[in-house]
Formats: sequence, C-alpha cells, structure tokens
Amino acid sequence: MDSHSFRFPPPGQRIEVDGVRLHVLQKGEGRPTVVLEPALGSFALQWMFIQGRVAASTQVIAYDRAGQGWSDPSSQARTPAQLAHELHTLLVKLAIQPPYLLVGHSFGGLLVRAYAGYYPEEVAGVVLVDSSHPDQYEQIPNFERLIKQVRFATHLLTFASRIGLGKFIANKTFHGVREYLSTTQWEELMFVASRPEHHETVRAEFAQYRRFFGADSEIPKTLGDLPLTVVTAGDSLKEARPIGQLTAAQQHAMHLKLQAELVNLSSQGQQVTIEGATHLSIVTHPKHAEQVAEVIKQMVDSLRNNQKR
Repeated sequence: MDSHSFRFPPPGQRIEVDGVRLHVLQKGEGRPTVVLEPALGSFALQWMFIQGRVAASTQVIAYDRAGQGWSDPSSQARTPAQLAHELHTLLVKLAIQPPYLLVGHSFGGLLVRAYAGYYPEEVAGVVLVDSSHPDQYEQIPNFERLIKQVRFATHLLTFASRIGLGKFIANKTFHGVREYLSTTQWEELMFVASRPEHHETVRAEFAQYRRFFGADSEIPKTLGDLPLTVVTAGDSLKEARPIGQLTAAQQHAMHLKLQAELVNLSSQGQQVTIEGATHLSIVTHPKHAEQVAEVIKQMVDSLRNNQKR
C-alpha cells in the first residue's frame, strides 16, 4: 500500500524489509539508540509520550511491526526468529549502529528477549515494561480452552473490522487515553487501530503462541549479565476479568510473582514498580509514561558512564 492510500499519512518513514515496508519513527540524537518494541496488537503510537521524553537524551526508534500501524502485512509466520530478523534488518537499513538499549512492553518484552538471544552482540541493555512472561499461562486452569476463546475473539474482531465496526472496537479499547491526546493524535490512533490488517496481525502473532509461551517457548531463559530493569505496573491486573476460577486479585498476585522472577534473567537485574499504573496506562498515561521514560534515561546514562570507564 502506498503512503497516499492511507487516510492519514504515516508520521515516519517506511523502509522495505523482506518485501514489505515497515513504518518507523526516529527522534533525538545520541547513543546508545533506544529501540521501543510495542505490545501485541499495538504500534509505534503507543510510545508517543515515552519516545518524546527519552528523545531529549538520545536517539529513540519506535516502529510498527508488519501488519500494524502504517506497516505492510507480511505473509511470513510471526515467529520469534522472524520478528527479531525483521527488526534487525530494519535497523541495518537505517544505518543505526549497535549496541542498542531495547525496551519492550507486554508481548514486546518477549520480543526484545528474543532479539537479545539472536543478536547478543547488538544489545547493550534491556528494559521490560510490565512484560509478558513465558510461563504466565501455565498456571491457568483449562489453558487450552482459554486459547480457543482468544482465537475465536481474534477471528470475531477481524470480521467486525471488515464490516466497518473497527472504529467502534478501537474506541472501546482506547477510550481511557482520549483525554491526553490532541484531536489529530486521537484520529490517527483510531485509524490504525480500526484497520482489518490490525486485527489480522493480532491473530497471526497469537497463532504462534506456543513459540512464545509454555514448555516449547523459544524465548531465551537468560540475559546473562546484561543491564536489566523490570518495570512493573503496580495495579496491572487488579481490574482484570475473571478467567475461569481465577479472580482478578489472584491473576494480579500471579503477575507480580512472575514480574519478580524476570529480575533473575540477568545478574544485573533490578525492579521498579510504578504504583497506580495499569498494564495499559504504564505507557499511555502521561504521568506513568514519564516515570517509564525516566527509568530508560537512567539506563542510558549508566551505559554511557560504563563506556567511558
């Protein structure tokens, strides 16, 4: 799809990677370059508050994975290896020199871990923002039933967006963000979140869930001695819907336990909890985003200081 085919033109540039064009936003100057990896079903726009703040200190890259935002869909299976390869190729084509500071939110946390596994020499540090955990579904009774329900939901959302209900769904999903955005920003968000390609890509990424979660997960189990900060949303799942017999409180307690485990991925792991933040607001609420940005900037400063020694 050409840029002029979009109702809203892409705010960044589109770079060809493996025959598809990926949309990328570059801001700021300096090294190390911070690379922002969005959540499942999300895009570069989710980082607008964080990217702007961090760009005052160094160069920051936010991008749309294939099929999301202003990026073309890809026919390649959305495996950890393929997604890491596409990001790697994108950074090479942008001539951005490693090593990078990788930041991943939710499902994006698994992707930055995968990148660090496939391209360890290119990673200077990792920040996991309320990240997913490969074992997070293992403790849920009737897990396979839940997977079937999620698959059905993604099919339903794709169908709904194809018959014109995409904007309604996007509005329900992101209504809590509306007050913090300008009219143009809100309209852009509604546009990218209501496209059928958006929901089809969610379905395609989730279809590979066994490669990300559970016993067959291909996500590396260690980050060695890489600098690591685990940023946890203090209220992440407190208002979650019950899953089977699991209450919201039980889900939240499990989430906090798994977040603490993530710290052990590296011998240099540490944890920061943002009180009052939910799984979504930690990147979309200006106050919470500012705190995440501060954590990222602190690691940028630390990496620079270590390089000078």
